[in-house]
Amino acid sequence: MSSSRVGNEQLEDAWRSLELQWQATCELWQDPVRDAFEREFWQEWKRTVTQALRGMEDLNSVIRSARRAVR
Repeated sequence: MSSSRVGNEQLEDAWRSLELQWQATCELWQDPVRDAFEREFWQEWKRTVTQALRGMEDLNSVIRSARRAVR
């Protein structure tokens, strides 16, 4: 397994854990400050991490194709 794939999996695992923690937090933290935090920070993080994971997977596909091409 390539180190880029390992990094992708680590980010996926960390993000999944953070999302679960955020869901638990949302159950307890229900006020306008949480709503603002979610709008101002959480949604942007979610978009950024999702895009990064997609980009990393695309890069992994290119690397796999390149490796097959040189064999």
